[in-house]
Amino acid sequence: MSYEIGAFSELVSLSIDTLRYYEKLGLIKPQRSTNNRRAYTDNDIKWVQFIKRLKKTGMPIKSIKLYAKLRYQGN
Repeated sequence: MSYEIGAFSELVSLSIDTLRYYEKLGLIKPQRSTNNRRAYTDNDIKWVQFIKRLKKTGMPIKSIKLYAKLRYQGN
């Protein structure tokens, strides 16, 4: 399923500004629709929930950025 930023924001309980900030940092990389709108998936929901858990452990954003970079690189 695909979600636009407003619906996704409600699903993950983060503001639209926070999602855009996370994207700017490279923590999340949503797909883009044909009209260049952000298109979030169910996998993005799981990933953002994981990021939120990392933050709760006290992990700094710098470390989360490194983790996200490695995640997006794949194996």
